Amino acid sequence: MWDARYQRVAEFVYPSRAVSNRSSLEGTLNYDELEVVDSTAIRSRDILAANLNGALTSSALDWFSLTRKKKENGYFLSDEENKWLETVHDILHDEFAESNFYPAIRCFYNEIVTFGTAGLYIEDMYDDREDRWILNFTVNNVSELYIEEDPFERVDTRIRPFKMTVRNVKRRWERASTLDSISRKRDEDEVEILHVLAPVDPGYKMAAKDLRFISLFILKESDDILNQNEDGTLPGYTYFPCLVVRWDKASGNLYGDSPALNGMPDILSLNKARKMWLENYDLLLRPPILATEGAFTQGRASFLPAGITEVDDINNVREFFSNNSGLQVAYQTLDHLTRAVEKAFYVDQLQLPPMETQGTPSSATEIQIRYEQAMRVIGPTFGRFAYDLFNPLIDTCYYIMANRPDSPIPQLSGEDIRKINVEYIGPLRVSQEMPQVIASQNLVAETIQIMANTGQPVFAFDFDKYLRKKAEVTKAWPDIIRSKREEEQLREQFYRNQQMMAELQMAQSGGKALKDASAAGKAIAGT
Repeated sequence: MWDARYQRVAEFVYPSRAVSNRSSLEGTLNYDELEVVDSTAIRSRDILAANLNGALTSSALDWFSLTRKKKENGYFLSDEENKWLETVHDILHDEFAESNFYPAIRCFYNEIVTFGTAGLYIEDMYDDREDRWILNFTVNNVSELYIEEDPFERVDTRIRPFKMTVRNVKRRWERASTLDSISRKRDEDEVEILHVLAPVDPGYKMAAKDLRFISLFILKESDDILNQNEDGTLPGYTYFPCLVVRWDKASGNLYGDSPALNGMPDILSLNKARKMWLENYDLLLRPPILATEGAFTQGRASFLPAGITEVDDINNVREFFSNNSGLQVAYQTLDHLTRAVEKAFYVDQLQLPPMETQGTPSSATEIQIRYEQAMRVIGPTFGRFAYDLFNPLIDTCYYIMANRPDSPIPQLSGEDIRKINVEYIGPLRVSQEMPQVIASQNLVAETIQIMANTGQPVFAFDFDKYLRKKAEVTKAWPDIIRSKREEEQLREQFYRNQQMMAELQMAQSGGKALKDASAAGKAIAGT
C-alpha cells in the first residue's frame, strides 16, 4: 500500500525507494527532481539499519542459538538433545550463509526503519546450478503489502502485486496451462502478477489436503492461476511463509510507525532550514554594498570572489550586512535540528561521542556498558522483532528443511524431527538479561565473603546452577560446560575420595594410638 505519506518519507529518508516506487502515484521520478538537500536523515537511517544488522543478524557472528520450547525432562536438556541442537544450529547457520538471507535482511532493516512495515517472504527453491534445494528470501516493500490480521493481531493474509518479465513467467511456471494470454508477448515485456496468501476456511474442498494457507499466483490481465495443481486443487502451505513485521503499531492499525515517520517534522524542518541556508549562503559571503552616488571610480563594483573595486571614498561604501549574527543563528538552528533527527534514529545511543568532545578514549568496559545500556533503551522497541520476525524465521526455516525429501536435519532418537519445536535465542535476550547476570555476580561475591568470614558453608546458594545459567545467558562455549551426567559422576567420585581419605586418616590415627598405648605399656612394665 503506497500512498503520499510513504512517498514523502521515502524522498527524504530513502531516495532510491522514492524513485523506484513513484510510478505507482504520478509517473516516474528522477533523482534530480528530489527536494532533499540535507542527508542527515539518510545517513541516520543507514546507521540504524547497519547497527540492527550488526547486532541482530551479523554474518560475522554467531547471532542465534537454539533450544527446545518444551523441556520435558526438567530444566536442563539431555546431552543428546544439546548435541542435536548444536548440529541443527550449524546446519541453519550454513544455510543462511549459502542463501541470499544476509543481503535480504539488510534490505529488510532499511525498509522497516523507513516505513515501519516490511515483509520477508521465505520459500524453498530448487537451484539448477547447485543441483540442490536452497532457501530464498524476498523482501516485500510496504507498496507490495496489502495485509489483514487474525483476532490476535497476527498477519494471516497478504496480497502482493508485482511485475515479472514474460521470460521469467514462462520459466517459473512452464507447466502452467494458462499462458495463452501472454504467448504473443515478447520475452522482455513485463506483466502484472498478484500473489495471494490467505488462510483456508475449514472444509474448503478446492485446497489441497491439510493446508492452512493457500498460495496463488494470478496473472492480473486474465485472472488465470499460474500455479494451480494438476489435479485442480489450489496449492499452499501448512505455515504462513511471509513474515510481516511492524516497527511499532497502535492497536487496531494494520501498518506500523517507524523512526522515519515519527521524525518527519524535524526532518522536514531541517531540510527547509538547510535549503534556506544554502540559498542565502552566497548572500552571506558576498553581501550587497551600499554606497553614495558617485562613490565608485569606474562606475561599477566587482562582486566576484577576491574582486577589487576602486572607490573615491571608502567611508561612503559599506556592506549591507555588517555582522554575522544571522549566520550564527543559522548554525545553531541547523545543529539543533540535526541532533533531533539523529535522536529519532537512536544515533546518540548507538554511536560513541566524538573524541574532541569526550576527551579520552573509551575503555572496553565502558563500551560494553554503553552497548548494554543502548540495548536496554531500544530493546523494548525491538521486542516485536523477536515475536514477529526471529521466532517465526527460525521456526519456518527449520520446518522447511526438516520436510525436505533429503533433509539435512539429523534424527533424534524416538522423535519425529518434523514435529520438534525449536526456539530462537538472540542477542537482545542476552542484553536484557545482563542486569540479572551482574546482580548474580554481586551475590556470588557477597556469598564468598560471608563464607570466608564465618568459616561456614552457605547452602542457600546453588553455585552449579549459577554457572550453568550464566553460561546459557552469555552464550559461553558449550563444550567447556560438562554435562549433568559427568557432573554427577565427578561429584560422586569426589565424595568417595573424601570418604576414603577420612577413613585412611582414622585408620592412621587409630594405628598411632595403638602404637603409643603399646609403648606406654612397655614403659610401665619396665618400671
